[in-house]
Amino acid sequence: MKKTKFDITYDVRLIDRNIQEGLLDKNAYEKHLKKLKDREDNAVPIVIDEDEEEEGLEAKVAEEASEAGGEGDEGIEGGNGDKEE
Repeated sequence: MKKTKFDITYDVRLIDRNIQEGLLDKNAYEKHLKKLKDREDNAVPIVIDEDEEEEGLEAKVAEEASEAGGEGDEGIEGGNGDKEE
């Protein structure tokens, strides 16, 4: 197969379809996987603390409310223009 800059033959999202359509041989794919270098040393762990994420979201909502001139949920207008109580 010809390799180009945008070759999507081995795109993980398309592997099954490429094999089913005969664009890629399963044995060739297995061989390709074995040739790939292990890049584990380049990996960076990502740790997401759900508490911090929730606090960040609350702060963003409060900031957007203050920019809009309101505070939190107070003063939200209903569909007919009347304030909800």
